[in-house]
Amino acid sequence: MKHVYFIRHGESEWNRLDKICGAIDIPLTEKGVQQALETGRNILRENIQADMILCSPLQRAVETAKAIAAITGLPCRVEPRLTEQNFGIWEGTSPRNAEAFQQAKQQFAAGFHGGESMLRVAQRVYNLLDDIRNDPEDRTYILVSHNGIARVVRSDFEELGNEELARYAVPNCTVTRFDFPEDAVPSAKEPVRDVRHVDPRAEEQVRTIATYAQAHPQGGYLLFFRGHATPCTFDSVMQAADDAGTPYTSVCFWDDDSGNLFDISYREVPEKLFCNGQMVYSFHEED
Repeated sequence: MKHVYFIRHGESEWNRLDKICGAIDIPLTEKGVQQALETGRNILRENIQADMILCSPLQRAVETAKAIAAITGLPCRVEPRLTEQNFGIWEGTSPRNAEAFQQAKQQFAAGFHGGESMLRVAQRVYNLLDDIRNDPEDRTYILVSHNGIARVVRSDFEELGNEELARYAVPNCTVTRFDFPEDAVPSAKEPVRDVRHVDPRAEEQVRTIATYAQAHPQGGYLLFFRGHATPCTFDSVMQAADDAGTPYTSVCFWDDDSGNLFDISYREVPEKLFCNGQMVYSFHEED
């Protein structure tokens, strides 16, 4: 099945400072550089096959793509349509998850007073995805870009509500695979493409949880997982849990790097939410 991979750039200076970063050109931190190099090594370890890397022209994406290319040997070129959305008056403000900003992102036709609307971003990103889908050489691409672009890419593969789309985010240097449908027109009634974050360890670990859950069928489990700079990610965990028949009510993630707990929208979660009497099964990546 034809597919495309998406990677968000490594940690940038404004990620570290919790500032909203769109079209302003901000470099990676040293941690971000190391994340990119580790992602390249993960691509080799997981035998991900691709023909070319396309990256946003912003330096945090270019630096990430070049680091991955140096490890994998893949050719790399800049693709302007992968440039991050311009968030106008919100650029450089903090915190990144401010509720007013989240609400503003749901106004898809608005341009943030001098920025770029979600509709205009979608136009260029959907055109790029159509070009990749119809590539006469049938090449497989790795796209290195930004959270704003990740939202639009996902929306081309899966039906999302306005709030869900606006809040969707992926961790730095997470690798996501999107499968194109066999037919050219996605169904509006049901997902036709498998959206999965590439991390086979999640599947193995969820199967271990499922074995125990099937022997103790109380239901209402909370999946809790943790990781480092390139963690197992939500979609992979939920897909693996569904495949294994493991019942769960929610998914949370403990980020070892920041020491924060996040829910499925990658928002911080107060630890008191775990004091609810539910069964909690936890697993983590090998150190």
